[in-house]
Order: sequence, then C-alpha cells, then structure tokens
Amino acid sequence: MRKPRHHSPPDFPSGGAGLPPLVRLLARNAALGFMVAIVFVGAMLLLDINGLGTLILHSPDGFIATFALTFATGLTFGGVQMAIAIMQLAEGEQDMAPPKGDGADDPAEARPRGRDRDNWRAEAALPLLRSSAIAR
Repeated sequence: MRKPRHHSPPDFPSGGAGLPPLVRLLARNAALGFMVAIVFVGAMLLLDINGLGTLILHSPDGFIATFALTFATGLTFGGVQMAIAIMQLAEGEQDMAPPKGDGADDPAEARPRGRDRDNWRAEAALPLLRSSAIAR
C-alpha cells in the first residue's frame, strides 16, 4: 500500500511573508493607493470643495457617503498605483537587457547615418514597389 504524498507549498523567496514577491508588490502598491485616497478625500472634505464637506457633515448618512467616496477613490488610486508598479517592472527589464546594435552585423538591417537616416525605410521599400504589380 502506498503512502499518501504530502505536498508542501512552494518555497518563495519572500523574506518570511509567505507571499510571492509579485503579490506583495501589488498589495503594497494597492495599500499605498488607498492611503493616498484617504488623504485626498480628507482634503476634499476639509477644503469643502463644491460644498461637499458641508453636505456630508449635515447629512444623517454622512458616514456611509464618506465610506463610499473613500472606497471608490481608493479602488481607483490603488489600481493606478498597481499599474504604475507593473509598468515600472517592464522598464527595469529593458534597462537590464543588453544594448542592441545598429544592425552593422547584418547589412540588410544597417541603418544609414547622416542626412539619409530619416528615410532609410522608404528607400529599402522602393525596389519592392517597383517590382510589384501595383506599381505597373
């Protein structure tokens, strides 16, 4: 009879937090977005923009309105903050990539220098246009 196998959870290099690094990055940035939203809504209410602070203060359901406004703003700011973090990950990968050459190894992809550098693609396409049936 076989012994049942017990699978342990994957070992992530997370520093003891137990979550994968990407999940921790997203959670941290979402929390940052919510904190910015709390400050933003607080400033809107304190500055009484368009009478919003007065309206919420005199409303019997002001707490619910404040919570709804803060939660919706927090979702928006948290999503934006997570998107910024994800886009910065891609920038980091581009910075780490080896520099690409100018195609000097392959003469077909070598870019011309000097005054012809702006129309090199058009010049490369001219022989194709001349031989096509559309140009005839």
